[in-house]
Amino acid sequence: MVRKFYRRSLLSVLLIASIFIAERSTVSARELGPDQTRAFIEGYIHPIYQGLAQRAETLTLQLEGFCGEPSEKGLEDIRLRFRDLVLAWSAAEPIRFGPVRDDNRLEKVFFWPDPRSRGLRQVQKLLYDAEKNPAENVSDFSGRSVAVQGLPALEFLLFGKNSERLATTDGARRCAFARGIAANIEQIADTIDANWSGMGTFGGLMIQPSASNPLYRSTDEVLKEILKSAVEFIEIAKAIKLQPSLGEEMTKANPKKASFRRSGMTLPALLAGFQSLEKLHDTLGFRKLLSEEDRGTADQFHFEINQVISSLQKLIATGKDYPSLLKDPETYALLQYVTVPMQGVETLLAEIYPELLGLNLGFNSLDGD
Repeated sequence: MVRKFYRRSLLSVLLIASIFIAERSTVSARELGPDQTRAFIEGYIHPIYQGLAQRAETLTLQLEGFCGEPSEKGLEDIRLRFRDLVLAWSAAEPIRFGPVRDDNRLEKVFFWPDPRSRGLRQVQKLLYDAEKNPAENVSDFSGRSVAVQGLPALEFLLFGKNSERLATTDGARRCAFARGIAANIEQIADTIDANWSGMGTFGGLMIQPSASNPLYRSTDEVLKEILKSAVEFIEIAKAIKLQPSLGEEMTKANPKKASFRRSGMTLPALLAGFQSLEKLHDTLGFRKLLSEEDRGTADQFHFEINQVISSLQKLIATGKDYPSLLKDPETYALLQYVTVPMQGVETLLAEIYPELLGLNLGFNSLDGD
């Protein structure tokens, strides 16, 4: 009943907003300036990728010591550092453009979903080969599939079948493989961050759009890129990460369709992503871009996204693992509910903001041909 009431309320709000927009014949939104874009890069982009690199470095260094002296306590610590790394990556997920798209870096860090477990089988084969052949270099990923290079592969090594062997010397090759992946993610994060810095880089070109700029001819194109990325992030979170595991009803729920299910990071990762999206919105200064009479839309954005964040926090605070949440009628209903404000945030960013800012977002990479 709460969900139905909320859905009606949401539709009413968005209908009123649409009517309000339709009655406005002119838009007096402000233009995104170079200082604002620079502040966005320095205050949001760099801290995220530097944080990702730092978490990966921490895990790499810890694995170096752990692989030489494995223990139960050491494995617990390694798993904690992996969870920190997942949170750092999840904060980067709203950024789905720029250097992270070059050289398949996004897929190298997070090859998911993997519905037919083809990637998992590649990880298992490489692990098998490494254990049979000590000369197999499991730290060199050049020429290897993206499926064996990133977080899903690392999660399997640290939490998957036979991962308890990591606490003994029998897990030495598995440990070396895990250390190689952590170092690989650190290198990728450093490369992405470097490509956001300085003149002539992606970041430099984004700050100074012009007719001769090979990436962005205007600030409108910059804004469209950022909004499309945010919308794509929400679509993935809702339609690929959450809804498939929920199924059409509780009896059809399947936790195996959730991301980071082995490490118990399904919901913390989603939470980190939406908290990051809110920071993206504020750091770029979307409120200031709107005309004064339209700034209630920014309040509506915060209302919707805080519904998502608070719902996820309530679910995490239960202390139950994701499969248990799917089996409990109350928490299952809350999981279903959270998709409603997710849709509200998506509608605001995909339709209302573009209308108020005089933009046409067009298609994103999930829309297909």
